[in-house]
This record gives sequence, structure tokens and C-alpha cells, in this order.
Amino acid sequence: DSHVHERVGSRGRLITTPNTTPNTASSSWHYPRQQQQQQQYLSEIERMATIDRVVKRARKCCMDTQGRRIILVSLIVGLSLSFILTPQQGSSSMAGAEIFADGEEHESDLYPMIQPWPKGWLRINRTRVVVGGNSNSGDFAHQVHIAYSSMINGACLFTAQPFHCAVMRFQQDPLVDAGFFEDKDKAHNVPLCEDCPDGKTLVYDHCKNLPHVVDVGQLPDYPRRECGADGAPGCLDNTDHLRNPNQRVYLQRGTRDKCYRKGSVANVQALYAQLMDNPTEQIKFNNTLRLKHEIPAYGNADDPNYDGPTECFKHTLFHGMAMRPPTADKLRTIREQIKDGGGGGDWDDSR
Repeated sequence: DSHVHERVGSRGRLITTPNTTPNTASSSWHYPRQQQQQQQYLSEIERMATIDRVVKRARKCCMDTQGRRIILVSLIVGLSLSFILTPQQGSSSMAGAEIFADGEEHESDLYPMIQPWPKGWLRINRTRVVVGGNSNSGDFAHQVHIAYSSMINGACLFTAQPFHCAVMRFQQDPLVDAGFFEDKDKAHNVPLCEDCPDGKTLVYDHCKNLPHVVDVGQLPDYPRRECGADGAPGCLDNTDHLRNPNQRVYLQRGTRDKCYRKGSVANVQALYAQLMDNPTEQIKFNNTLRLKHEIPAYGNADDPNYDGPTECFKHTLFHGMAMRPPTADKLRTIREQIKDGGGGGDWDDSR
């Protein structure tokens, strides 16, 4: 059957699965990078096949002439599977989850994987992959989300600065002498600056400490244009993946955070807003709590009743639906990642 593929499973059984070439009539979103990865996963499984496994399957029908022909074909298929590195272009027998035009996720599409499942492989719902972090790890999580938006559906950013912002020069940026300075009284300046004159560079962490100089209208230029209209192997994913309504971002900055200044995280919000179709639904920004530079887990010292990770999961994974209450556990002391000297008292701002 031209619509059916047979392949060898991890336990020596032939497995029949439908050819799930994307149907443009029923699906609104298709991810080329995911399809490429699915083909790579399939080739890994095919390489695990051995001739004797195919023979075991073929022995069941070896008593007649037709059966002997099946054995011969099975041997040829087994040899082919052992040496094929990639499946044919344009077809894949493993499909990732799709968001359909009606906005519903069909259960059969969440895990259209092989049976039996290969030993040691993780069973992952590809529509529920979220990255997260705080401070420099928040920067990194944000970068990963933008770069791999075909595979990642959300981000929990407890302070972050905009993608590629650190090396971008804006009109209001003050310029300083290029080079590293180890003297404690001098700045550690940015070693790479786009569009800076020779011998000059940007102030280190200008997007965190001087967020007012950032021209948010320039921020989408790099992720949209760096890899060209059609993309390139090993380059950033197409930003159109962020238009998927399943994409969600949770942002937070405490009003007593002196590491990421007022406006820094708001600039991340502005970047996402320009890349998403419905930013008011897809982005949630909490910037009103008197928190310091921290991930405010339940029981934190500044606002014990606020659980930041849970709030993020409500937005990114459950889309506002109710969550099961957590199981009882002993509370642990939650401390700031970086001490904000003088972070209390009258110091308080928002955004």
C-alpha cells in the first residue's frame, strides 16, 4: 500500500504506520524543522534494524512460494534499512503534534509515535515544551526560544534582556573605548559591537542598565532577516513559528530588582509583541510585585503566597485553565540568586 510504511521496531516486529504527510486542508501550522527532525529520528530507528529481525517476521509466511518471495523482499528491505541515512525528502512517517484550524489539539496527533517505544527514548508532547530561567539563564532561555521556535512553545522569563540586544548599537547609546578593563574602577565593555566605529564599543549590559536607549522597533530585525527569507541550515528558525497561537510567554520583573533596571524586561515584551499575532493573549507580564532579583517560588521571602513558576505554567501550558493542587511538601528557604544591596526600603519601581 502506497499509504503505509512498514519498518522494524526495537523488538524485532514489523510495525505498520500511516504516512502522515501534512494535510494543508486540515492544519494551520507546519514546521519544516520538526519534519526534518522527525525524519532524522526515523532514520535512527531504521539503522537499529537487523536482517535477522526481519527474517523472524518473514518466517511466519515461508511455507509457500509467496512466502519465499516475501523473505527475499524482507532481506532486501533489511539491508536497505541498515544503510539508509535519511528518509526520502518530502515524506515522514512520524509527525509532530499540529494545531488544527479549529484550535483543538487532536489526541491522536500528540503522540503519533512508534510502538513499542525505543528503550531509553523520552516520550515528549511536542506541544508542551517550555524553557525558563532568571537573570543570565533568563537571557539564555529567551535566546533558545527565539532560535528554536519550531520546537519550543513557550518561555518563563523571570527577568531577561531582548534577543541579540547586547551587541546592537542604538542611536542614543553612549560609546566607550573598545577593549576589556580589569581595573575595578573601569567598565568591562562589550567586545563585539555592530556598527560601532573603530576603537569604540558599547557599555557592557547596556540593555539591562540603560534600557531607555533601546529602540524596540529595531529588535525584530536580526531574528527576521539574519537567515534570509527561506532560512538556512543551522540558522535561526523562522519567526513565523511565534505566530502560532499555542506560543505563550510569561515575563516577570519585581519592582525591587536592581540588577535588571526598569524597562529592560518591558523591551522583551515589546520584541515578542512584534513577532506574535495576538500578543495580548500570548504574553503575560507581571511587573507589580515587590520582588527582588529572584524566581519567586511559593514561600519566597518577599511575597510568600506568590508562586511564579506555577503562574507561568498556568499561562504557557494550561492557558488559564485550572491546575491540580501540588502535593504536600516541606517548604524550603528561598533566597535571592544575586544579592540586591539596598534593594529594600524606598526602592520600588515597575516595568
